[in-house]
Amino acid sequence: MTANFLLSTVMICCMLKLPICQPKIVEELEILKTYRRKAVFVGAGDLLLCFITLVMQLIAPLAQGIRTRSLPYSIWLPYSTEPILNYILTYIVLTLMAIIGMPMTVASDCTISGLMMVTCSQLEILQFRLARLNTRSDVKECVQHHNIISKFAGEIGKIFGAAVFVHFLLSMLNICSVIYVVSKAESKSGLIISALFLLCMLIQLLLYCWNGNEVFLRSQAVTHTAMDSTSWVILPQEMKKAFLLIMARSQKPMHMKAGGILDLSLSTYMMILKTSYSAFNLLQQVSNK
Repeated sequence: MTANFLLSTVMICCMLKLPICQPKIVEELEILKTYRRKAVFVGAGDLLLCFITLVMQLIAPLAQGIRTRSLPYSIWLPYSTEPILNYILTYIVLTLMAIIGMPMTVASDCTISGLMMVTCSQLEILQFRLARLNTRSDVKECVQHHNIISKFAGEIGKIFGAAVFVHFLLSMLNICSVIYVVSKAESKSGLIISALFLLCMLIQLLLYCWNGNEVFLRSQAVTHTAMDSTSWVILPQEMKKAFLLIMARSQKPMHMKAGGILDLSLSTYMMILKTSYSAFNLLQQVSNK
């Protein structure tokens, strides 16, 4: 699965290796650099937060004392952890699983959100070029560039949409359960760890929804730029038709979807939070009876 994930990522990234997608002047290069810095900052921040949460989860049981036989995660085991050897081996296995799994989770989140940032950067470059049309070749390149961006965004949805949809469903359940655990936490360490874990999940969901929303807004900006451009008026009739094709296609903004069902947008993010909180209230009412 990991190999297919990496192969798919490489394949769609090769779509943007075409000369038409590469920056031609300093301003376009600066656009790419801005999004690159943003992607690095977001990825580093997400990794740091997850790393802090992981460290807290792993050292909290040790802080309670080895006699309590507390584990980093609550799991069912077919054997007792009362023997010291069983406890140590179980603790080591859980630690290794967490150390391996955390970077993989962060990598997948940052890869998908990073690809959406790439889409935004290409849309902004296209918008920059549309505002400065001069020749017939400029219009032709803009039409081809817009087609490539649309195909690129569509491939992201086809390859990763199902995985993101499952991630969203599981996150709603996790957010609900973690909020419940936070409300029932008796120790400060348990409260802090649960709060950090909740923050990690909220930020990971926000990465998808925020960047999906940015793709939508950028595609709308391309539409407005195409309509407001005055350069197309002086173009030959053949090129006007090509330019109208851009405006017609850009009338339908790009929507990044999870499984072809949920739009990756800030409204979806708020819907997930509201649904999780409603489920938490129901769970709390049932537990109080």
